[in-house]
Amino acid sequence: MAFSPAFKAHILLDNAGGTPVDVSVYADSFSFPQNTELLDTTVFGTAGVKRTIPGLTGGDSIPVGGPLDPTMFTQLAGLKAAQLAGTLGFTLTYSPAGSITGGPKVSGEVYVGDFEVKTDVAGRVEYSASLQVDGAITNATW
Repeated sequence: MAFSPAFKAHILLDNAGGTPVDVSVYADSFSFPQNTELLDTTVFGTAGVKRTIPGLTGGDSIPVGGPLDPTMFTQLAGLKAAQLAGTLGFTLTYSPAGSITGGPKVSGEVYVGDFEVKTDVAGRVEYSASLQVDGAITNATW
């Protein structure tokens, strides 16, 4: 089985004009959850055994963060402004092992939910954001 170090992760996020931008070099933490709601279908008389069926998928919140760079600040601020003006989502593509042939690739449409800039006197200036998934997620390979 092939393993890959996390520093090879590749993140593409549309800019406000809809053009994919490689934002990998501006992030040092990223997670792409893929949850499915499990609906309880347990009924009386099941001898204490819980039963479920899959429900809605998507709608997850994707956390991203790292050292604040003017490029990433402009990217996220531009996306928030475009959202307010009516833009209907931005494509996010994440490749945890890098953009290598046969490597995993996850993509979907997102909105910028939260965007925060944090400073501590003894630390670096950092940003964090939550990208809200809208619709289906596509799991594929390069």
